[in-house]
Amino acid sequence: MGFVLSWFVRRAVATQKKEMQAFIDGLSSMDGQEVGFVLAIATHQRNMLEETGLRLMDPLVDYPRDPTILMHLRGIIREFQRNKQPTDVAGAMVWLHTMRVGGHHELRPLAREMWRQLERGMPHVLEATGQIYALTHNFPNTTGHESFPAGLTPDPI
Repeated sequence: MGFVLSWFVRRAVATQKKEMQAFIDGLSSMDGQEVGFVLAIATHQRNMLEETGLRLMDPLVDYPRDPTILMHLRGIIREFQRNKQPTDVAGAMVWLHTMRVGGHHELRPLAREMWRQLERGMPHVLEATGQIYALTHNFPNTTGHESFPAGLTPDPI
């Protein structure tokens, strides 16, 4: 049984690495304003999810406390996909990839790279907030957009 479980886990981590790398590649092809839009959406989603009691800013602690967070995030992503909301999907993917680090620490270097790419959007979040308001007539809550999840600072000191 140990061999089968080990094989399954290795396969799952390899798939997650590919998915994260594809997401990072997508972010790296965007300019700072586009990344700022994704970061504004992701930050708004984080703030809304945290209001419901979910914790997302410390994946190394929060995931082990509640591993079901991944299922919850996948459900949110599927709903956004069903409703054809690709920018909301991108925002939620930020949190899915971030939280996966709590279960598989070998994903941490890729998560740091993802946050390095998201950092390029930080100066553009306020502008993106205005764009989102123009599209939706709702102001997103981008409080804390300049914060990195614990353990995922792109260039730790």
